[in-house]
Amino acid sequence: TDIADRKVTMTWPAGEEVTRIAVLDENNAEVVSKELTAEEIAEGKAEVKGLTPETKYTIKLYNGNKERGSKAVTTIIDLNGATTISPEENIQSIIENATDGQVFALYGGTYTVDGGENAAVGSIKVSKNITIKGIYPTNVPTINGRIELNDGASIEINQVNFDGTGTSGDQFINVKGTEIGKISVNNAEIKNYTKGVIYVNVAAIIPEVTFNNCVIHDIKCEGGDMFDCRKGRMDVFNLTNSTVYASAASRDFIRIDDASSLGGTPVVNVNQCTIDAAANASGRRLLYIRYVGTAINWTNNIVSNTVATWSNQSKTNVPTFRNNNYYNCSKLQTLDGSDAGKTNLFIDEATPASINPQYKDAANGNFTYGNEDIVKGGYGDKRWNP
Repeated sequence: TDIADRKVTMTWPAGEEVTRIAVLDENNAEVVSKELTAEEIAEGKAEVKGLTPETKYTIKLYNGNKERGSKAVTTIIDLNGATTISPEENIQSIIENATDGQVFALYGGTYTVDGGENAAVGSIKVSKNITIKGIYPTNVPTINGRIELNDGASIEINQVNFDGTGTSGDQFINVKGTEIGKISVNNAEIKNYTKGVIYVNVAAIIPEVTFNNCVIHDIKCEGGDMFDCRKGRMDVFNLTNSTVYASAASRDFIRIDDASSLGGTPVVNVNQCTIDAAANASGRRLLYIRYVGTAINWTNNIVSNTVATWSNQSKTNVPTFRNNNYYNCSKLQTLDGSDAGKTNLFIDEATPASINPQYKDAANGNFTYGNEDIVKGGYGDKRWNP
């Protein structure tokens, strides 16, 4: 709580010989200089104002020109105009009664969505353009529940984790309406959902769906595929800077059915991801994409420990491949198209690598790379660079 959106309270041993606090931005430029009062020096405490939300700073303490100490901080999300929510409040009721454009800022803790008679844990039904953010990066809130998007909904989620334990068994995000805006999930852990991560089984045209800087795991995919679009169109689907593991054990990874009667040319981008033990069953595909004309970009990724193939569908465009690494993927890079049963119609021919990442403890979700060639090559989710 010493770090707010536009100010930070700094402390040091009371009575030390100090005269000034300076705030430096990421370019090492001084943006704030504060001369300390006698009272602040005696107490060893001062408030620094004039900062910008969600910004990294280095704050230095001086005695004259001599540096006495420094601290790196990142200010929290912009609370100006935001509706703050605490775990003891009814998050479901508050969000379902949102006004268009409302921003919700969540304190740390677990928020359980009431499932009523159908399940122990339920879903939040969204019909407005809303933002849900966690306040403190050191105390990320968790929502135990699901999201349903109805007509008029668009959603931006940042720094909030989601847990599907005890829910009805449906997907994390289920698109129910046809008039839907952008869907963006950033800096989140998503786990324990039964059917999948996102499901579009209506004729919705969604301008963009993004999962960025996420860790997604233990998504069973019983009754649905991982990222699953059946009757709608996602103009752009982004899976970036993320780790996906222990999921879609017997289903497809990205499924986009042929709703090309809706028109348009969708784009799928999978970049800088680590994907381990996903779609790990015979006959499963990473790219079950049948929407005619979909462009696919698969770049800078690690795929490991799966028997999945790419696609056996003639409607799947050959992706643009660049700088990928495949390890222990026995079928992924085996081209056995029409002459051998159409189980893999294309492979990555852009000089991919086959390097053992030497994960530190994949079974427990620690994918720290033990092989420096992975780091040097720029493969995979960079959060695991040692």
